[in-house]
Amino acid sequence: EFSHVLFNVIGNARDAIISENPPERQVDIRIYKEEGQLMVHIINHCCHLDESVISRAFEPYFTTKEESGGTGIGLYISKVIMEQRMDGKIGLKNTEEGVCCILSLPGSLPAN
Repeated sequence: EFSHVLFNVIGNARDAIISENPPERQVDIRIYKEEGQLMVHIINHCCHLDESVISRAFEPYFTTKEESGGTGIGLYISKVIMEQRMDGKIGLKNTEEGVCCILSLPGSLPAN
């Protein structure tokens, strides 16, 4: 299930980069531990989202990709998986670099 969340979020980052066509195409994935939580940040380096999009992004059937056939269920399902199945959280925020999807899970990184 976590793989499904990762593939969906990374796919959305890829789609944003393809749509915006920035001079440098880059997606960063950062994994670290913070206060007993495993944090995963997936950042596209191409654009920012309006706050109205961020506030609705996890609603079922909300999409910004109508023209390319987006259904608006990917982030909704990812949120359900993260919150109901994994006791985690998922969110979006604009950063200096672009848009960051933040995944937070209880737990820690392996020792090695």
